Amino acid sequence: MPLMIEGGRIPPRWAEKKNLRAEAADNCDAPVDCLRVALVNNVPDPALEDTEMQFFELLDTASGEVPVSVKLYSLPELPRGERGREHLGNFYSGFDELKTSQFDGVIITGTGPKRLDLRNKPYWGSLVDLLEWAEHNTASTVLSCLSAHAACSTATAFRGARCATSSSVCLRR
Repeated sequence: MPLMIEGGRIPPRWAEKKNLRAEAADNCDAPVDCLRVALVNNVPDPALEDTEMQFFELLDTASGEVPVSVKLYSLPELPRGERGREHLGNFYSGFDELKTSQFDGVIITGTGPKRLDLRNKPYWGSLVDLLEWAEHNTASTVLSCLSAHAACSTATAFRGARCATSSSVCLRR
């Protein structure tokens, strides 16, 4: 089944790679028809589209015959250049909308480390809120890079998660 991007806003690199195989998620008649996944992409601008492609490919390959609908988000406090802001404006939904939504799963990427203590990052509050939201509004959460370390740094997020030196964690309820 094709990977569907909610809202019909298909990033051009994905549409080109799939030869327009991707469809607008509006083709899903009801939530039970699609596995809904939120991708919260927090990587720096130069890696933004490559990260989308990697997760789109992973979801497309792993889904088999199950239709997967993806909605794109990013933490609002992350510094972005003009190109990054334009890309987010064209293909991403507002972060506040995410907090009032429910998904079957969420993938949360990290960003480049600028400070040793993650709690001093300008987006720390939003990231903690996002982790708490994920715990109550999704059945499965995949954390990548610094988002995995952030989850291990907060006592409220994902109690019982094993946190070692790995840079990714997958949690299910």
